[in-house]
Amino acid sequence: MMKQVLAALAVVAATTPAAHALSCMPSDVARSFKAAQASEDRYIVVRGELQFNTRLMPRGVDVENQMVDRSTTIPAQFSGKSLGLEGFSNDFATDVSINIGCAGPWCGGIASGHPFVMFMRQSPSGYQLDVGACPTWSFDGRDRETAARVTSCLRGQDCEPQDQF
Repeated sequence: MMKQVLAALAVVAATTPAAHALSCMPSDVARSFKAAQASEDRYIVVRGELQFNTRLMPRGVDVENQMVDRSTTIPAQFSGKSLGLEGFSNDFATDVSINIGCAGPWCGGIASGHPFVMFMRQSPSGYQLDVGACPTWSFDGRDRETAARVTSCLRGQDCEPQDQF
């Protein structure tokens, strides 16, 4: 009887798909600042809101049909402030392309009308915001500590990532 139970468990284990999860490094505004600073691309750090059609966001996985939406670019408008040595004090508004990336069934997400601190990449075609499945370039704009830390980084002061492992 025991052999039959073990054999049945072995069959179930061999035929059941493994649970998969996306494992992301914790997002940290100082880490993002350093990555932007080290990049060959040019970035501007802004704090404010994006306005865009949320129906254009990728849905991720359609489990029933086993379909995955591909990465998507969404046109948006940004309104807020850009970062300077005095903090987020310079009025700034622009069109921006939000590049939503997917990693398998997981897609990046961002909310329209919600305040964010964002690192917008400057390109020949305009400003780009990259929003991947693992957040790197956008942070909750209501968090005063995030704004203070990125300002400290710009000033050349304390800019050590706070690992949250």
